[in-house]
Amino acid sequence: VSDNMPVVAVCIAGVTSLIAAEQLACRGIDAYSLEGGMRAWSLAWNTALIPYAENGVRIIQVRRTGKGCLSYIIGTGEEAIVIDASLDPQIYLDLAAQQGWHIRGVFDTHIHADHLSRSRRLADKSGAMLFLPDQQRVSFPFTPLHANDTLTIAGQSLRILHTPGHTAESVCYVLNNRVLFTGDTLALTGIGRPDL
Repeated sequence: VSDNMPVVAVCIAGVTSLIAAEQLACRGIDAYSLEGGMRAWSLAWNTALIPYAENGVRIIQVRRTGKGCLSYIIGTGEEAIVIDASLDPQIYLDLAAQQGWHIRGVFDTHIHADHLSRSRRLADKSGAMLFLPDQQRVSFPFTPLHANDTLTIAGQSLRILHTPGHTAESVCYVLNNRVLFTGDTLALTGIGRPDL
């Protein structure tokens, strides 16, 4: 530990980490405890604007920091779509409203136990259409997507690529033939696998 670098202690509930932070502070280390523990960390999020300059389209990446989940709000004019919503729906509604957008479509790249999806709730709350890869594992209404379908939604072209591997129905979305949204199909050092 560097003398001038602060340390954040984390535990399951934010209680034991308080003790650790106090003990570190007694040793002259700038230490803090994460209030709320791992639950708070799992809810932490931030955003980044993705560089993309075409037809007034803006892409906002929403990062669920503690879980490594990425979702996207893609908007132009007064409309937007959301891909792989994993946070509370109100977060996406607020982010869209800040841009002057209404959410018209909500998409997931796959259905899987490791994929926390809030897409159904977001679609219900926003009045948007819910789009999922075609499969028989969910019992609620959605619009099924098939390989090579191309949709025009919120003024944008979205092509569906069937990319089985992480799950049999996994898809990627190609925005305007320029940007690829892969969900859990691609990672920095490998591909999504159903056996992990």
